[in-house]
Amino acid sequence: MKKTLKIKWMHCASCANIIEKSLNSKDLNVSVNYALASAKLSWDFDLKKIEQEINKLGFWVVKEWDIDSEDLEKIFFRKFIYSLALTIPAALTMFFDMSLKFELILLILAILNVFVIWFNFHKSFLQKLIKFQLNMDSLISIWTLTAIFYSIYWFINWNFLWHFLELASFIITFILLWKYLEAKTKKVPEMP
Repeated sequence: MKKTLKIKWMHCASCANIIEKSLNSKDLNVSVNYALASAKLSWDFDLKKIEQEINKLGFWVVKEWDIDSEDLEKIFFRKFIYSLALTIPAALTMFFDMSLKFELILLILAILNVFVIWFNFHKSFLQKLIKFQLNMDSLISIWTLTAIFYSIYWFINWNFLWHFLELASFIITFILLWKYLEAKTKKVPEMP
């Protein structure tokens, strides 16, 4: 018996590898394809059990192919635009000296960018960390969280010269642009 499951929120080939290793360690014959965002099952399987395992890993099995590349494209484009709007003020600090009030506004914008716009990626990182697994989300979350907490530390100590708020915002904006372009190029396969 064969079945193909559509999987949402795979961000890199490492995500596909994590799902495949996890399911195959439970004696399930699974092949995960990152490019198609799907898993092929070719064994007698308990679908609910497989869906639960995939969800525990921080991914989501889509029931009826209800999310396609257009939906993901819109989600990532919207997030990219929001992130870009929050990042543009940070870019100004690279060229001009700013007042204390502007630096505080910049801190608030960066916190919104890192903790609101990027929330799903941090959540995915934490779910993988619990299982001692890493993927692209891990690298980006570690970097952006380090930059934001380091910057907050310097703001608390009233030294506004040393912060990395613009870098954390730039990374998120560029990754969201990449994710948007990637979703734009992906095609959803027909139902098997």
